This record gives sequence, structure tokens and C-alpha cells, in this order.
Amino acid sequence: MQQLNPLCTLRYSATHVDKHHMIYRLDAVDAYERKLVKQIEVAAATIQGGNNKPYLRVVSVSNKKGVPVARVEVDVEKLTGVQRQEVSVEDGDDLEQTTGRALYADYRIGEIKAVKGEAFVELRYPGGEKYLQVGEAHGDVEPLAIQREMIRRTIKEHLEKEKRLRPQGIKVLSLFFIDAVDKYRQYDTDGNIVKGEYARIFEEEYRRIAKHPDYQSLFSEIDLATAAEEVHNGYFSIDKKKVGNKSVDVFKDTRGDTKADDDTYNLIMRDKEKLLSFETPLKFIFSHSALREGWDNPNVFQICTLRDIQSERERRQTIGRGLRLCVNQEGQRLRGFDINTLTVIATESYEQLPITCKKKLKPILASGLASCKIISLPQ
Repeated sequence: MQQLNPLCTLRYSATHVDKHHMIYRLDAVDAYERKLVKQIEVAAATIQGGNNKPYLRVVSVSNKKGVPVARVEVDVEKLTGVQRQEVSVEDGDDLEQTTGRALYADYRIGEIKAVKGEAFVELRYPGGEKYLQVGEAHGDVEPLAIQREMIRRTIKEHLEKEKRLRPQGIKVLSLFFIDAVDKYRQYDTDGNIVKGEYARIFEEEYRRIAKHPDYQSLFSEIDLATAAEEVHNGYFSIDKKKVGNKSVDVFKDTRGDTKADDDTYNLIMRDKEKLLSFETPLKFIFSHSALREGWDNPNVFQICTLRDIQSERERRQTIGRGLRLCVNQEGQRLRGFDINTLTVIATESYEQLPITCKKKLKPILASGLASCKIISLPQ
């Protein structure tokens, strides 16, 4: 650029880090009102009615003036109802008095050990006792229950749209952002691929939902046992590694800006048009953090975030993977919110609908908001 001796440089981006001499701006609200992007609806994964049994999670343990003290998360009775919050406890504390709830009757704090690397809190309750390390919980929901429900909801939203849009020549795609690659794909000692827990959960839920009478028009002539394995795959950065006696492509977690990410980027771009064809069975894409600026697909209609989204910029980029208006099998761009709605399945709570959703999401998601949904997870 310098050698060309330019009179000026024009920069175009959806997520500028540094802004210089803005000459034109098409912001999120403008794009939404002109129907240049998909509208967004949110399915927020929250636990409702989960405070109907004693719950305690150890947040931290410290030693103040020779007295071990722990910060724990419990369900406390407030004037406005039961709220989950952090409180400080010491050895011998009665949790019924601490929380103001009869549900915690005969639940007491026992020994607290604050030695680094060996810290724990002893919880005494009717019929037993439990030693909890920092981060561990008693009375929590079943591990992976929320993730399973989010995956299930993504599949259901996908199939609902597929029923409606496939006759119009539109292939529906769904995108999962996961927190760790080994939760989707692992390797045994011989270098053979082993399905991670997310892959297993996906196939279980896919087969279960696909048997529902509402979706028989999509699966009447399909072997579900085979279809479940063919419709999903993961795009992760590749690292050649020796596993057992084999040299295999081991997929790893990355930040999204490394040389290994470039390999993933090229793979996705090369397969981009194929993903839009009905002839390609792949419809559900799992990724860690390799889908960065420059990759999106107009037919992504669901984005499921199975990991925390840390910053507003990262949130914009993540949601931006599915904001483009969709295309049909002829490559024609189709307009209208009756077709173009992106469903975001997230781990965040939006308690007052739809007002809270609009306040929190509109400046963040880089688009408008159609509606909000709540996924209820009974404990």
C-alpha cells in the first residue's frame, strides 16, 4: 500500500478496533430496519425451579487471622423470593439460619481447610457428609444437563426451519461454538477417532427428535442411525501428532488467530459452497474458536454457544457468523424476515421479556431482535 503512494485509504469493517475519520456508518439498527440482515431471536438456557432442594457450591477458601473462612453459593430467602448468592461461612455455621430456608434444616458447615492445593469445605447433612473442593457443588443439576438441552433445542429449531424452508430450495445450517475440542472429538491409544460427549449427545438427541411425528416428512426414507453421524462434523485447527503407532491429525483448541487457524479457515472456505447444497449431508458444524472474521455462511439459521462469550466484540463476531441473508439452491439471495430469522441458543438469562432482551441484545448482537425464548431446565 505504501509503495502505491495512495491519496487516501478507505477501511471497511463491521468491528473496528480503532476508528478513524468516519465517513459513512451503517449500524446494527440501520441494517435491521433495512432488512439487510437476519433478525434475531434468543433461546436462553436457564434453570427454573432449581431451588427446590439444598444447594451449595464452594467459591473460595481463605484464612483470615487464623480463622478459615469460605465463600459459598447458596439459595437465600429474600423479600422478593429465593435468590442464589454468595455468603461467607465458618466451621459450625447452620445453613438453615444462614439462608433463612427450612429446606436447609440440619445442614451445617464442618471443617474448612485453607491450605493451598488442598482447600476444601466439609458439608454435613442428614445421612452423610461431603468434602467439597473449590468449584464443586452439592445439589447441582446433572453434569451436562444444560448443554444437552441446548443441543436438543438447536436440533429442534433446525428441523422446524428445515420443514418450512427446504421446499423453497433453502438448506438450513446450524453452528455450535464449544468450550473444548476434546468434548467433541478425542483419540484412543491407537490413534482412532473417539466421539466426545458433545458428539454423543448430539447423535442421541438427533435420533430421538427425528423420530417425532412432526418430522416424518424429513426422515421417512432415511436411516437415522447413519444420518445422525453424517449430518454433523467439527472444524478445528489441525496439529500433526504421533498417537500410538499412527500419525494422525489431532484437533486442538486455539485462539482463532494462529497459523493452525489459517488451515481451518481455508478448509471452511473451500467447502463453503458445498455446504449450501442438498447433496452434502453436513448440516451441523462444531467449532471452537477458529471461525473468525471473513467466514460466515448465509444459511446459518441457528448458533448455539456452548462456551462463554467474553467480550462485546467477540459476541458481535460470533453472532455475525449467521447474520447474512440466506440463498437458495440457485444462489439467489432471499429477503424478508419471514424467512431470515437467526435463533441464538445461549447460556444467558433474560428474565423480563421482551424489554430486557431488547436492552441487552440490540447494541451487542449487531442486528435487531425478533423475540426471546426461555429454555426451562427442571432440576
